[in-house]
Amino acid sequence: MNPISSKFTLSGSRIVTPDAIISGHILIDTGKIVSVNSGPAPRELENIDVGDHLILPGFIDLHIHGTGGWDTSTQQSTLNMARILADNGVTAFYPTPATSEINFFLASLRAIRQAAEAQRTQGEETGAEIIGIHLEGPFLNKERKGAMPEEYLLLPSLEVLERFEEEAPGLIRRITIAPELPGGLELIGELRRRGYVVAGGHTAASADMMRQGIDAGITVANHLYNAMTGLHHREPGALGVYLTDDRVVCEIIADAIHVHPLAIEIALRCKGQDNLYLISDAIIASGLPAGDYEFLHRKINVDQRGVSRQEDGTIAGSTCLLPVGFQTIVETLGHSPILAARLAATNPARVAGVLDRKGSLEAGKDADITVLDGDYRVSHCCVRGVWHKTPGKSAQHLIRTTLD
Repeated sequence: MNPISSKFTLSGSRIVTPDAIISGHILIDTGKIVSVNSGPAPRELENIDVGDHLILPGFIDLHIHGTGGWDTSTQQSTLNMARILADNGVTAFYPTPATSEINFFLASLRAIRQAAEAQRTQGEETGAEIIGIHLEGPFLNKERKGAMPEEYLLLPSLEVLERFEEEAPGLIRRITIAPELPGGLELIGELRRRGYVVAGGHTAASADMMRQGIDAGITVANHLYNAMTGLHHREPGALGVYLTDDRVVCEIIADAIHVHPLAIEIALRCKGQDNLYLISDAIIASGLPAGDYEFLHRKINVDQRGVSRQEDGTIAGSTCLLPVGFQTIVETLGHSPILAARLAATNPARVAGVLDRKGSLEAGKDADITVLDGDYRVSHCCVRGVWHKTPGKSAQHLIRTTLD
């Protein structure tokens, strides 16, 4: 159901703007939001009326490894991933190749670069927009490796970083690093000088060491609470510093599996509404039935609750996409959809440096729009003015029910 023209309206009784939920319509022209208005839509334009569904800014996922049976291993796999994300309300994302054998890692970077180039040339039907790459590793601490393969973790190295840059020049935006590793603080400083967003993560850093990491240039906490030193009253750990240092924005997995809802509320009260944002950390098996799969060349099992674990019981990423986190914020914690939209769209747009064109329903921004029904299922999703998900259109046919 693409509009017959590039100019159309979307109307409903619950449009979530930065400051209020209004009844009215959004005027869209050539992929941009022209205006957000109260009252009925003009009769002369094609109008899509979604009734009392929530009309939201398109969700932005800055930490995701794969979904629907697809990952970042090839150009086509990355593009399929982008289409499935748009089917699930995500309109922009950072493909996140996780730590792996170095040549496989480099191939993933090439694949993402090729997919991003294809999006620029192919245009309309390419799904969620690739707005950068997040590297989760390989400069991580083996003591807090989580699901990362220990044998592929490396000490911080400018030489290795420059190999990454050669494969995806100008596209890598963020790198996660453990600051306590030998050479970690020096590399963090160099990354900041080169314009990267640096996240602290998979870290055994003490509170003092994490402060040094933040002084060196860390501005993001990689999946808060997970794979880091926790809060103790005599050693506050990385967590204590992240929660109390205003220089750090924290990302969090709100699937109610990785982090208890009360811990999410604690983070929200510590960081405030502008310094916390949702991620999925979803893996290739997200959106697939319960069963046995492979992630990072290791066998994983997804149970009926959607919990993904390695054979040793370690949780291996998430199988829930951002609408689940949005629902957790609104239904479980009782917050307004206005706040949930800030966590799922506005704040990640700010961290990614694209707030000037994404992250809220405001005039002049990309027409990236997610619509959720009463059960928080995606009924419509628009990426830069193109409908990727409607009641009559879906990318579900792309989902692989089994993996080779």
